[in-house]
Amino acid sequence: MFGDGGAKKEAKRARKEEEARQFRVKIGTQETRRKFGEAFNDKYYDDLMATTKAAYTPDMERQFAEASKQLRASLLRAGLGNSQVAINKEEDKAAAHAGAVNEIEQRGIGFQNERKKDVAYAENTVLNQLNQTADMGAAFANASAQIANNTKPPAMPMLGQVFTDLSAGLATQADLERYNQNRYNVFGRIPGWNERNRYTRNVGGT
Repeated sequence: MFGDGGAKKEAKRARKEEEARQFRVKIGTQETRRKFGEAFNDKYYDDLMATTKAAYTPDMERQFAEASKQLRASLLRAGLGNSQVAINKEEDKAAAHAGAVNEIEQRGIGFQNERKKDVAYAENTVLNQLNQTADMGAAFANASAQIANNTKPPAMPMLGQVFTDLSAGLATQADLERYNQNRYNVFGRIPGWNERNRYTRNVGGT
């Protein structure tokens, strides 16, 4: 009887310890998730996007201003300052700017996704430790360290050249513009000239 009573007592003690352990894991998990959730909320990721734009936009706008200046100079050199080609190039320039803005946006999204992946890994690391040890104090200390490490701004490589030569092809376009203008003059736009007398001018030697 004594031996049976001792085994029951030991089983009861072990059960209570396991219940206490599970309770610590449960509370620790809730608190860990709360800590990570508060640190890495929607505002955090919005701020990360804003940081990305603030880091890259000035350089992009500087490049855009320089590309615009070079394009204007090239148009003037080609004699296309007030041409349809110039209008088309303005549209190309606007499209290039929109593309550069989008590239920065995509970089920001990439940083957000990478950070979310790192945060998920860090949180799971803490929870795995907690499940193994049921030590809430150690888990919370680890969570604080992981949060601090992951709230540091990500490394942002240089933007690089985002605008190709906007004046590419202008020499060819200038030739085409002049060719079209010459055709326009020959076929009926020179004063006193029209399609009918084009065919009758030499009749009778006149």
